[in-house]
Amino acid sequence: MLKNECNLYAEAHLFVAAIRVLSHTQKTPPALDQVCRHLAMSLEQGGVVLRKLQKEDIVEVVEQAHGNRLFIKAHLNIEKFRHAKTQSALDKAMAEFKSDKETMSEKIAAIRADQARKKKDLFAQLENQLKKEADARHP
Repeated sequence: MLKNECNLYAEAHLFVAAIRVLSHTQKTPPALDQVCRHLAMSLEQGGVVLRKLQKEDIVEVVEQAHGNRLFIKAHLNIEKFRHAKTQSALDKAMAEFKSDKETMSEKIAAIRADQARKKKDLFAQLENQLKKEADARHP
C-alpha cells in the first residue's frame, strides 16, 4: 500500500471503495479487518488510515454487539486530501535552512547598517572636534 501522505488521497478512495464493495457483497457493513484483508493492507496501516478518515468525518465507526462496523459518512471530504500538500523531511529541512539563511542575512544587514551609522557618527564627532581645535587656535 502507499506509504506517504501525498497518497492518502488514493488510500482514502480505496478504503471507502472497499467499504462500499464489502457492504454490497456481504449485505452488512464491514469491520476494519475485513477492509484490510480486502485491500491486502496490514491492520496497523488500516487503523492509521481509518483514524485519518474518522478525523475528517469521512468514515464512521459504529460499535455493535458483533464488533465495530464501518460506515461511510461524507465521502466528498476525501477531496480535502487532494489539496493537502505534504513535505518530505528534505523539503522541511530545506525550508528551515532558507528561513535561517534569510534571518541571518537580515541580522548581517542590520549589523552593517549599525556599523555604517557608528562610522558616520565617529567621523562627525572627529570633524566637530577638529573644528573646535581649529577655532581655538584661530580666535
